[in-house]
Amino acid sequence: MAPQSTAENSVQDLGLNRAAIVASGVDTLYLSGRGMLSGSVWNELVERKAEAQDADAPVPYALSGEPVAVCAVGLNRYPIRLNHRYGFVGVTSSSALPTVRFQPLGEFLHGIGVRNMVEWFEAWMREIVVGLKLTVARVDLFADTTGWVLTASDRHRFLSRASLRDTHEDGDDWTGFEFGRHKGGNVMARVYDKTRNIEQRRTLWWRDIWGRSVKDGDTVRRVEIEFGRSALRTFNVDTPDDVFRSLGDLWKYGTEKWLTFRSPTADATKARWPITPEWTLVQSAGLSLPALGVTRTYEARDAAEYEALLPGLTGYASSVAARKGATDLDSLLRAVRLALLEYEKKTDVRVADRIASKRWEASTS
Repeated sequence: MAPQSTAENSVQDLGLNRAAIVASGVDTLYLSGRGMLSGSVWNELVERKAEAQDADAPVPYALSGEPVAVCAVGLNRYPIRLNHRYGFVGVTSSSALPTVRFQPLGEFLHGIGVRNMVEWFEAWMREIVVGLKLTVARVDLFADTTGWVLTASDRHRFLSRASLRDTHEDGDDWTGFEFGRHKGGNVMARVYDKTRNIEQRRTLWWRDIWGRSVKDGDTVRRVEIEFGRSALRTFNVDTPDDVFRSLGDLWKYGTEKWLTFRSPTADATKARWPITPEWTLVQSAGLSLPALGVTRTYEARDAAEYEALLPGLTGYASSVAARKGATDLDSLLRAVRLALLEYEKKTDVRVADRIASKRWEASTS
C-alpha cells in the first residue's frame, strides 16, 4: 500500500472532504548515454537487424548477458532497436546522437524504483560502452488524485503557457486534456482519467500502488508534467542525479508557472482567477513513491495479458472443434491437437519451435 503523503495529510487543512493525493512521483525517465561502442558489438547488431528484416520478425540476441530482441526497425532516430523485458534500447554508431537510449517500461520503473532503474541500466551499458556518461532525455512527473470532478467544459479553467491544447473524449465521456506538444523537447502536460487508462492498457498493477486509498468505484485523475531535453537544459538539469535534486523545482514550475487550474470570477483576466483547492493540493504533492517490486508488477501485467488471450483462445478452439465434430472439452482438445499437427506439416514449422519463439518473445517484452 502506498504510504500517506504530506499532501494527503493536508487535505483537511484545505477544507476538502473528498479530494486527496493517492500517489505521486516520477512516471517516466528516458536515459541517454554517450561513449565508445565496441565495433564488434555494432557489427553483430547490424547483422542481426538484417536477419530480422529478412525474417520480418525480431531476432533473439544476448547483449552482455541480457536477452534482447533485435528488431527490423529502429527506435526513433536510432537505427538499432532492442526490445528488453524491462524496456526499449536504441543504439547508434553516429556521433550525432548519444550512443544509447533507454526507454524503460512502467512495470520496471515502478517495480524496482527510479533510482535502481538508473543503476541497473548504467551497469549493463558499462559492459559494452566505454567511458559511458548518462544524461536524461525526458522526465515525466505526476500526481494522482481522487475526489476531483472534471468534465470537458472545464477546459477554460486551465491557464497554461502552451498555446496548443486538446480535449479527449470517448463518446460523451471526458477522458483527458493535453497541453503543448512533444516536438522540440519542451514542456507539455496531461490531465486525464487514469482509472480508464489502466483498464485500457491493462496496467492494473497501479491499483497495488494506490492501495486502499482508492476504493471500488473511485475515479483517479492524473496530472502529468513532461519535461523534454530542451526544457531540462533551461533548469541546468543534465544527469539523473540532477533530476533527483531538482524534482521539487520542476514540479513547482510545472504546476505553479506553466499550468494552473482556477475558479472563474467576473474578472476578464484569467491570471487573476483564484487557484482551486484541488490544484493547491496537486501543487503540494510530495513526489515520493516507493518501489512496488518487479515481480509484483510483472506478474500483474502477465496475468492481465493472459486473461486477455482467453476469449480469443476459446473462440478459435471452439470454431476448430465445431468443424471437426467435437462435442465436449476432451474432443475439443483432440481436435485442436490434430489441427496444430496438420498446420505444422503444412508450414514446416514445428509447434515446439513456435513455443520456443514465444518464450523468447515473452522474455524480452
